[in-house]
Amino acid sequence: MTYEIEKYKYLWDGSAPGWVLLKAPDLAGEYCIFNEHTSTLLHTEDDQLNLLLCQRMRESGCKTIDKLPSTGPLNIETRK
Repeated sequence: MTYEIEKYKYLWDGSAPGWVLLKAPDLAGEYCIFNEHTSTLLHTEDDQLNLLLCQRMRESGCKTIDKLPSTGPLNIETRK
């Protein structure tokens, strides 16, 4: 399957601030994608897509955090 990950470049190019990698050792790839500004967890329904996005974010030098901040409710944004 071919993925159009460039449509997600806002996650690593700075055009939508706050996106970071959250360590999640129990998940495939060991990371999930989180926005510190909006307390939004980005959920992709495809594990391979999530792996590719996390890899691109790491390669681009995105910040990594160890745990969720305790700043109110968590929003979940699902992408296919």
